[in-house]
Amino acid sequence: MEGAFLLEVSKRIKQYRLEKRLTVQELADRSSVSKGLISQIENGRSIPSLPVLFSIIQSLELEISEFFRDLNIQEP
Repeated sequence: MEGAFLLEVSKRIKQYRLEKRLTVQELADRSSVSKGLISQIENGRSIPSLPVLFSIIQSLELEISEFFRDLNIQEP
């Protein structure tokens, strides 16, 4: 279940970034992390720490509860 949850979080970050029409660099700048880290997170190659995850969510101008709402954590 853990892997599926993290993959879903990664997909959701990318989905919201694209909806907000932000580039990877713009999201990285807003979140105070590197462009490479955002890319790795979105592609499921890196797991963000909680402070980084919360910073990304805030940078996407979302409430924490909104980001996690209806998050599917079931194994495929």
